[in-house]
Amino acid sequence: AYVIALPMLGGLLVGPLVHFIAPEAKGHGVPQVLTAVAIRGGRIRPVVVLGKALGSAITIGAGGSVGREGPIVQIGSAIGSTIGQALKLNERRVIDLVASGAAAGIAATINAPIAGVMFALEVILGEFGIQTRLVKGPSQPGGPAEPAEEGRTMVYTSPAPPLRGGVTHFTSAKGGFRLVCP
Repeated sequence: AYVIALPMLGGLLVGPLVHFIAPEAKGHGVPQVLTAVAIRGGRIRPVVVLGKALGSAITIGAGGSVGREGPIVQIGSAIGSTIGQALKLNERRVIDLVASGAAAGIAATINAPIAGVMFALEVILGEFGIQTRLVKGPSQPGGPAEPAEEGRTMVYTSPAPPLRGGVTHFTSAKGGFRLVCP
C-alpha cells in the first residue's frame, strides 16, 4: 500500500509547491534555464533555488521518478543568476554566472569538472566549436603544448568572449592540458 501511497503523497506536496511558489521549477530543468538565458537575459527568480531543491528532494524521497542532472543544472543556474542579480551585474555577466552554476552542478553531480565546463559552453551558452582547441601539454603557463599523439588533437570552435585570446590550464591524473582560445 505504501508503494502507491508514498509517491501520491509526494505528488500532493510538490504539486502546490511548484504551482504556487515557483512555477519555473516544473519540468526537467535544462529547458527552463535555456529559456531564461534566451528570453530573460539569464534572470531566474531566487525562489527557484528553494522550489526546485525542495521539490526534487520530496519527489526523490517519495519514490518518484526524477533524474539528478536536470534539477542540479537549474539549481546551480538559479544560484548563479541570483548572485548576478544581487551584484547588479549586466546581462552578459549574469548569463556567465548562470552557465557557471550549471557547470558547477554538472561537475559535482557526475564528478567530472571538465565535462561540467563543456556542458555549460556547449548547451547553456551554445559557444563551443572549432576555434577552441583542447591539447595535451604542460599545465604550467608558458610551456609548449603539443598533441598527445600526432593527429589526435581535439579541435572545437568558440566565439566565447571570456575565453577568447586566453589559455586556461588544468591538470588530470594523466597529465596537463591547456584550453587554447585564439
